[in-house]
Amino acid sequence: MGILTNRYPFFLWGEFLKSRKTLYQLVYDDLKKQIQSGALEYKSSLPSIRQLSLYYHVSTVTVKKALKLLREEQMIQTEERKNTVIIYKPLFSERGYIQSILRREASILAVYETMEIIMPDILAFCTKSVNVTSLEHYEQAHQKRSKKHQGPGRWRTASLLLHDLLKKSGNLLFDPLLTRIESYGEVSFFLDHQQPISEYSPYEDNHTITWVLNHLQNADHHTIKKNFSESYHLLTQSVRKSFEKLREKFPDVPFQDEKRFAWNSREDFYPLYQRIARDVVEKIGTGIYPQDQFLPSEASLAVQYGVSVSTIRRALKSLCHLGFTQTYNGLGSKVVSVDKQDFWRKMSRQNIQLYLSALQLMMLIVRPAALLAFDRLDGSVQHRLKLSQSKKNSILLQELIDCITEQISLYPLKSILQECCQIISLGVYYSYYRHGSQNADHLTLMSSWAFHNLLDGEREKFADQIHLCYRFIFCSVHSTVEHNGLSDAVDLMIPE
Repeated sequence: MGILTNRYPFFLWGEFLKSRKTLYQLVYDDLKKQIQSGALEYKSSLPSIRQLSLYYHVSTVTVKKALKLLREEQMIQTEERKNTVIIYKPLFSERGYIQSILRREASILAVYETMEIIMPDILAFCTKSVNVTSLEHYEQAHQKRSKKHQGPGRWRTASLLLHDLLKKSGNLLFDPLLTRIESYGEVSFFLDHQQPISEYSPYEDNHTITWVLNHLQNADHHTIKKNFSESYHLLTQSVRKSFEKLREKFPDVPFQDEKRFAWNSREDFYPLYQRIARDVVEKIGTGIYPQDQFLPSEASLAVQYGVSVSTIRRALKSLCHLGFTQTYNGLGSKVVSVDKQDFWRKMSRQNIQLYLSALQLMMLIVRPAALLAFDRLDGSVQHRLKLSQSKKNSILLQELIDCITEQISLYPLKSILQECCQIISLGVYYSYYRHGSQNADHLTLMSSWAFHNLLDGEREKFADQIHLCYRFIFCSVHSTVEHNGLSDAVDLMIPE
């Protein structure tokens, strides 16, 4: 089924909220892109209409409209009571397609460099809680390794095995992230289709099925991480070599200095009024809107957020339902003390799991990100951080991670950090947990230690301390969720 293995296509809803297109057009666009890129293979079957509707979180009617457009363009073939088959054969050898790949060389290589930095930690972490022999595609991978499978498609089985592992971890973001990376990295082209043109085979350097199985079956976590690091480094090098060979064939194609990577978190799935409500909650939690004070008027909030008054009214209704405000006719909405037990009863388990998933992902990627950005956190950045410490309602950890994100040169990694931050910035939304003020004070202290590590030029200690800050948040929320009887929403391990 190719790259359509992700259960939650967050990116699609992000595009829907930002574009003027209808949902069926966005479903059509996404399926068409995957078919044209070869991620959904020629002559393979699409999932059923029901499966596609669940995947895209849309109605079956929407899916049928999208499939109708694909059928009219002769990209798929549909027959009653039979699977929908892809009949479009990607034209990887066409000059225009090759030129498009070459123009995006810097952007594509940045994706592989990002993969090399973050995936070894994520995959090694997942092996701690998952038995490789229980993975859906384990037997298929084992058989193909035994038969020394040759030709195009060898990477797909390995990829499916990795997707199985990420989904089994319980984290809602790991699998969608790898899906996006593979798509933007044009993995299908580099591992399956460029060899006839470049006369270079990446499989001379990459034996993916053997690699993955050997890595996953190793009992030692640190060895698994080391092996995956070496593998992803070799993969990046093989893609570089592919570009060198392709440029020998097409020497006149110019580079494009563009940043191409988009990964929109599940937060974008929610309607605009809910996102506004969450932003107001964050302002309540940080004291911008104090308790027992009225919020700005509906008209003022509408201007502030650039939306209609009716959207603001829906947001305020949501805040009132969750217990953050009380509405008084003719006066407005007043911030009130939250009933913690009532608050947790009303929270969605999936919202909680998403928040914890983002914290877990951040713990795994923030340390290498901090190490990468450290040398660019110079005197001017440090001065900015000192000034922010003196500001009322300033959150030092947020300021630190903002600076780290700004100084990351790899755009895909920057984008991933930003998406995690978008969810985690809603931490105040879940800050009404046990010992909330104590934990907040301790987190401020931990953030100060990280800042002092930065001032002292302690690279490793700085990265470690930033990681520990997010670990502390994760453990605090995890404990509160368990205390409130939502243990089924927190079956996520704590990264070391």
